Amino acid sequence: MIRSFTKRLKAAALNGIIICLAAAGAHQTHAQVGNTGSFLQGSLDDASILTAEYIRPYAEGFGAVANTGWVYKAGTHSVLGFDLSLRFGAAAVPSGKNQFNLNELGLSSIRPINPASSVTPSVSGSNSAGPQVEVFQPNPVTGEDFVITSFNMPSGSGFGYALAPMVQASVGLPYDTDIMLRLVPSVSIPGYGDFGLFGLGFNHELNQWIPGYLPVDLTVMAAFMNIGLTGSFTLAPSPSDYDSDPNNLDTPVRWAGQQAGLSSNSWNANLMAGRSLGPLSVFGGLGFQSTSMEIDFTGEYPVYELAVNQQGDVEVVLDSITDPLTVNVDTGATFRTFAGATVKLGFFYFSAEVTYAEYAVLNAGLGFSFR
Repeated sequence: MIRSFTKRLKAAALNGIIICLAAAGAHQTHAQVGNTGSFLQGSLDDASILTAEYIRPYAEGFGAVANTGWVYKAGTHSVLGFDLSLRFGAAAVPSGKNQFNLNELGLSSIRPINPASSVTPSVSGSNSAGPQVEVFQPNPVTGEDFVITSFNMPSGSGFGYALAPMVQASVGLPYDTDIMLRLVPSVSIPGYGDFGLFGLGFNHELNQWIPGYLPVDLTVMAAFMNIGLTGSFTLAPSPSDYDSDPNNLDTPVRWAGQQAGLSSNSWNANLMAGRSLGPLSVFGGLGFQSTSMEIDFTGEYPVYELAVNQQGDVEVVLDSITDPLTVNVDTGATFRTFAGATVKLGFFYFSAEVTYAEYAVLNAGLGFSFR
């Protein structure tokens, strides 16, 4: 009973996380992330910790990509000048993020069966299965550990990059200031869920406030981006589980309304310098960036608990839980340096930018610019 339920849980419970990773360009991880549903068999604290550690490389990597590609030169547009661009970014996951150690997480209900085999792949790690772990709860009669089930930690995708496309528009305002906008109204992605994106930034030239001549364009730039995703799915017990159902949980409507929603916020602030020489522009700078991500599971979900029956024996029974899990991943503020170049041919341009931080990012794009 427990093992059959765990298999279905692996395939469905974290479909919402699959949505966000697929929308971020990490479609290679679809099957791997689905396997993390087994974490919900432990305590909710353990499920939150394991899910956060497993998805952390792509959560942080996507945030790193979202903080790049906001400008293609250090200077700003003339008043009402504008540009429209399509960009694509790729962040390389540091090798140390491709795995994590279960023994270092302080888990209370999930542990490696072999304590010496506790290192497991993250979502960007090896596509080999992780170590076998067991789920346990205190026996309500004896107080000793009662093992409910066991499973293998999920494999990684074998793909150590976080990918993201971006569409952006910028317009020039008075006082040598550009306003930049990234916007995707909420749309439905077949097979995944609803996706929306909003980003806003500004780039302000400092030369006007500094007396004398500067051989470069000196600007200050800051930007913020939010991505939201929501996906629905159905995770219900099989009929064979209802023989341990004292709570009448076999009504299909009980499991309607299960959703996973993601909200990711990224921001960056930078000081830049650049110079344009004919069709070629070069720029570089340094600054800070941060990303935070929250994933909420809402609705009613089946779970298993230990109980003492009328004969005084301990057994596993079916129960339910509402809005079971919130997972947070926060990078904190990190330092970044970057450099880029743009080649402009008439109204069109091609640009590339390399960012060095904890996650190295390459961002390249094509655009149309006027004034």
